Amino acid sequence: MPVPPLHLERTPPGERGGEGALGPDLERTREVLGSAIREVRACLRHAAEEPGAVVLVGLSLGALSAAWAATGPERVDAVALVAPPADLAAVFRETAIGRRYARLAARAGTPLPGGGELDRRLGWLSPVDRAPTAGRLLVAGGRFDAISIGGAEALARAWKAPLRTYSRGHLTLLFGCPELRRDVVAFASGDGTATSSPPAGRP
Repeated sequence: MPVPPLHLERTPPGERGGEGALGPDLERTREVLGSAIREVRACLRHAAEEPGAVVLVGLSLGALSAAWAATGPERVDAVALVAPPADLAAVFRETAIGRRYARLAARAGTPLPGGGELDRRLGWLSPVDRAPTAGRLLVAGGRFDAISIGGAEALARAWKAPLRTYSRGHLTLLFGCPELRRDVVAFASGDGTATSSPPAGRP
């Protein structure tokens, strides 16, 4: 399990773990996300050297990095994405986290752009317009997720991937949902029913 940039032991002094990974400085957010994706791709290259299937599982912001990696040239036999914040514009517009970042940006004298411009800039950070190169796909979301709003639905719809929804919020889906754990284990082992053929080529 790679530790993403700015999380756990990679958190800079004086910051809360993970808080700096997504913020009002969209260019910095892009750099952090890019680093996380490159690290996941390096893990995939290493995994491909070992016997057995290459299975990628991403949770929350890690699911966003995993989704990008699943559109790359590295071998991925199956990918399960749990609560991916693929619709970042919705996160900024409709969540308490997004409103907090907007206040911080305004306080710093660099307010977030409004309307379509924010959607356009955040669209650069989403893999929904790319075609997956992974083999089997599974996207999971929580019906009461107040953080990754609309992300699982947007990604599953764009990728024509199976979507499984659970009566959970964000954190309870990630850490307190035995049904999700069983489904992901079954999917990763090849016993699950969620399968999808990726579209040919990549934009």
